[in-house]
Amino acid sequence: MTMTLIAQVVKETLTVGYLTEKAEQRIQRLFDQTCDLADINALEQLQHALMVGQVKRQTEQDKLVGADRSSSS
Repeated sequence: MTMTLIAQVVKETLTVGYLTEKAEQRIQRLFDQTCDLADINALEQLQHALMVGQVKRQTEQDKLVGADRSSSS
C-alpha cells in the first residue's frame, strides 16, 4: 500500500517531533485537495501525538529563538 501525501508529512513530523508552520500549511492544502481514510488515520495519529506531547507545535517564539541561536554562531 502506498503512503498518502498527508501520511508522509505526518510521518516526517512524528520523526522530527515538531509540527512546523510549513508542515501544517502543507497538510491543510493536501486535505483541501483530497482526503481518504488513510489521511484521516494519519491526522488522528498526529493529533494524538500532539495531545500527549510526543510532538510539539512550533510557535513564533520557537522560530525566533532558533534564529537568535543561528545568528549568534
